[in-house]
Amino acid sequence: MSTSQKKVLVVGTGSIGLRHARLCQERADLVVECCDSRAAGLEEARKTLGDVRCWTSLDEALAARPDIVVVATPHDHHESVAVAAMKAGAHVLCEKPMSHTAEAAAHMLRVQRETSR
Repeated sequence: MSTSQKKVLVVGTGSIGLRHARLCQERADLVVECCDSRAAGLEEARKTLGDVRCWTSLDEALAARPDIVVVATPHDHHESVAVAAMKAGAHVLCEKPMSHTAEAAAHMLRVQRETSR
């Protein structure tokens, strides 16, 4: 990875997550990594994207300091993934719906304001 490239971590390797990963991978200024707790999801990521770094642990993936995290998990996981990513210093792109409850979405917005992410 060159200093001009940004690391993008795509969390969730279903069809939408893989679409985000594939489109990000087409950009020369981005390096794509994937995270999913499902082995089958990561195998599909490798098949679709080639030799990309894959993680089963979100904590370990965030410790590797991605610049951007794309949240493409089921919507009831958006809050926990987005909040962890922002607190780790990453900017976040979250798939819709933002979250599964208004309270979870409000929490995400509070953390965004606190972290400027």
